[in-house]
Amino acid sequence: MQVNDVIKPTEVAQPANLNLESLTAEMISARILHTLSIYPRLSMSMLQVGVGTGFPPRLWKPILEQLIRQGKVSKHQIAAVHPVTQRDMTYTVIALPSQAAERRAESVL
Repeated sequence: MQVNDVIKPTEVAQPANLNLESLTAEMISARILHTLSIYPRLSMSMLQVGVGTGFPPRLWKPILEQLIRQGKVSKHQIAAVHPVTQRDMTYTVIALPSQAAERRAESVL
């Protein structure tokens, strides 16, 4: 390389432009079910990360509720007491129905 050579920056990949209008309910449903197949129990905020932070909740929450009504996804709450502060806490857990049933069976044993 010579002193007078110009350093050219490498090309950077263009950011993916997500066209939210082109998304279908089936695509979002598939993302939700795929995420839950990998991560068996998630909170709503964790599901947001799994589905994709580029997808606003206004798009995927109605589809999640539809999956819950259809029985493809289960939604339940867990009440617990914080071990240090003794404060009551409630967690909402989203899971596939078979995984939720397995976890409830384990908690009974």
